[in-house]
Amino acid sequence: MIVILHYAAQLANKRPNKTDAGNGSKLICRVIDAPSSPSPDPSRSPTSTRTVKSQKPNSAHYVGYLYTQPLNEESVRGCLEVFNSSGLPITHLSHRDPPKKWAGTADEAIAMVTTFQPKHVSNYTFLRSSAIRLDATFVLRRDERWDHDTIYISMSNQGLLRTLLADLSNSSAAFLALLGVSGGGKQQDWETIFISELCPPSLSSLAHGLPA
Repeated sequence: MIVILHYAAQLANKRPNKTDAGNGSKLICRVIDAPSSPSPDPSRSPTSTRTVKSQKPNSAHYVGYLYTQPLNEESVRGCLEVFNSSGLPITHLSHRDPPKKWAGTADEAIAMVTTFQPKHVSNYTFLRSSAIRLDATFVLRRDERWDHDTIYISMSNQGLLRTLLADLSNSSAAFLALLGVSGGGKQQDWETIFISELCPPSLSSLAHGLPA
């Protein structure tokens, strides 16, 4: 509650106006119910303070790398079925990131993941499940310099991501599956979820280093 006192000299030959509230007094007292605001001068602190609740630190976010043999329609279908059976149906899907909302069929999704654009040797498909905010990227390559395809997955539920990587490894003829902390750095201690006897040396060495 702020009390403002206005001192005004009343002119003898002038009628009272809105400024002096029409009461003819020389001392006008007005009560204004207004919240206090910070001073415009940054060097001065506000006349009133408020308590700011401390924010909880962000929970960790995890990332999984799945390196597979070249993916085909059958293996991609198996991967999508793993997402669905885990309660993570696709809600967004496109060749651009962030992906757009998706309402297509499973066959249409498989076609998007496996169909390359003319003269392109890599095909990136971004998908999302809004159930618990899972983001994934399918990277298919048709280049002799690459002997594998890659699926990237990120989410905040470490246990579920570990299970997904294990299940996807069985559905996609995987070479290697790694689990780490997003932002943990290249040399963090990556957890090896799966490694195949057919895993090429160029990939098996990644079990203790940076995913490619």
